[in-house]
Amino acid sequence: MALRKRQFYRKITEWGFEKNIKDKEMRALVKDLTQRENQGEDPSIEFRGQQVDQAKIQRWRKRHGLAKEVVPPFSNYPSIGKS
Repeated sequence: MALRKRQFYRKITEWGFEKNIKDKEMRALVKDLTQRENQGEDPSIEFRGQQVDQAKIQRWRKRHGLAKEVVPPFSNYPSIGKS
């Protein structure tokens, strides 16, 4: 017997699968990640049994004004117009 759409979504919720990370949860992850980075530990984070992509965390930081300083790609080249 196949599940209908509504049943399927209800079962996914019962099983605890979620695609998105809530704002409060992400704030806690960023805080934990910052502590790990300051202590020189492994920056990989596992949440709800799955590895959280570092790019996802960086996008969230950027959206919320918590982004780290990003070095421009051409920063090691001398600037044009300066003597």
